[in-house]
Amino acid sequence: KNKLHSQIPSFTRKLLSNLTQCNSDSISFWIKDIGGTDTILLLVGNQTVTEDIVINKVIKQLFNTGIVVTLTDDMLQKESFENIVRGKLILHIDHIPADEKDREKLQALLVSIVIHRSFLSDERTIPTQIKVIVTIDEVDSFFKNFMELTTTLFINKEEDFLSKLGISNLILLYKEIEK
Repeated sequence: KNKLHSQIPSFTRKLLSNLTQCNSDSISFWIKDIGGTDTILLLVGNQTVTEDIVINKVIKQLFNTGIVVTLTDDMLQKESFENIVRGKLILHIDHIPADEKDREKLQALLVSIVIHRSFLSDERTIPTQIKVIVTIDEVDSFFKNFMELTTTLFINKEEDFLSKLGISNLILLYKEIEK
């Protein structure tokens, strides 16, 4: 766990700490404890920047991109739980489906991951260690039943975290991340 945390460049750790409104429970702590009990990381606010920084610039660079998957409506509609999570370490959810049937399947998938830590396939139980990262602009009532099982972090406004980092705009931030 500490080895993984040490693989995050110091600027990126500083960035992850300053992205959220609560620095004591930052994104980097969740990543450091990825083998721990918190299965869902709910990141609320500034979704586009959060996805680009947390998912694309940190998670996919720390872990093989083949073990990180963003859940789509098409996947929910056409694939089994086994196909969605097989060989994956992180499931990224970037929206809550509008369709009620898809919402129910997503809820069942999350219950399988968070509560059972397994799913049924061909009448056999298959364990899973997959973790979930949710990036949304606003808290959705969909998550009310999962809140006590979720690390929820509210993302600072862009100008706030840039100011804390002493950086004037996103282009310079991305340049610093790429160093």
